[in-house]
Amino acid sequence: MRGTRRRNIWRALGFGLVAAWLAASTPARAQDDEGPSDEDRAAAQVLFDEGRELMKGDQVAKACDKFAESMRLDRAIGTQLNLAACYEKLGRYASAWINFEEARARAVKAGQDNRVAIASERAEALEPRLSRLEILVPNPPEGLVVERDGVEVGAGQWGVALPIDGGPHAIVARAPGKKPWKTTVEAKPENDRVEVSIPELEDAPPEPEPIVPPTPAPADDTGLVAGAIVAGSLGVIGVGLGAAFGVLAMGKDSASLDHCPEPPNGCTAEGVDLRNQAFTFAHVSTTGFVVGGVGLAVGAVLLGVALSGDDEGGSDDDDGAALEAAWLPYVDLDGGGGVTARLSW
Repeated sequence: MRGTRRRNIWRALGFGLVAAWLAASTPARAQDDEGPSDEDRAAAQVLFDEGRELMKGDQVAKACDKFAESMRLDRAIGTQLNLAACYEKLGRYASAWINFEEARARAVKAGQDNRVAIASERAEALEPRLSRLEILVPNPPEGLVVERDGVEVGAGQWGVALPIDGGPHAIVARAPGKKPWKTTVEAKPENDRVEVSIPELEDAPPEPEPIVPPTPAPADDTGLVAGAIVAGSLGVIGVGLGAAFGVLAMGKDSASLDHCPEPPNGCTAEGVDLRNQAFTFAHVSTTGFVVGGVGLAVGAVLLGVALSGDDEGGSDDDDGAALEAAWLPYVDLDGGGGVTARLSW
């Protein structure tokens, strides 16, 4: 019992796989069975009618375009017969012949004997008038692709005289590692024979090797560390000078009190001099503290960058830029007892 059930399960799975394969392998047939939509058929009918009117007005080329578009929307046998007749009148005998042949085969399948007779008669009359093109490939390299008017000509068509419309035809041959070859041949509209032989393709020049940019050397953190040390040292010196001159300023101010019985303006000449010195030392102290603070901050930033590795992949120029970006102090004591402090990049 169990064995029978198992066989039934495998049989059902097999049928399911076959059905799925058939459904996937025949989408075009299912679509053909559905047929065009009502809108497409309506548009195809309008285009067909316009094509007939253009043919009456001897505007053959425009009529062929209308019939071709009508055929694309709805492949009616009558439309294909009119398209074939239009191509014949335009002198495109190969296109006319194949459309007559296809219309004949479809009419046979549809049981339309009158159209079978018309298509057969017109196709038989055109066949001996066809021009043909034969593409010869004596020594095909591996991977050779041949195209005629932008459409690939498979290897099965090589060496076969195939029907073509009259006019110019572009032939292109290309293969991996070879220079492409192309030519243009001219076929007469009727009963012409044209041969094209594909020569041995020349080797293509080797492609230049891609330029790979050199991998940047790991950044040298020595410059950053040195900059941090310099900036930090200047910061320590600045803070030290600020503290020292602050002490001197307070001492001079305290000493001036003995010579200023009525401050702030009642001072002797010595008292005024002591007060001026106190103000000068105070300015220098303030500048020292500012410069020292900036130096310590810059040194801390540079040291942090060097230790964290954020500049990985950088260059020596980056280190130089980091050092140049640091603020360096400059203090100038002028002869008049004043002080000038500025920070330079």
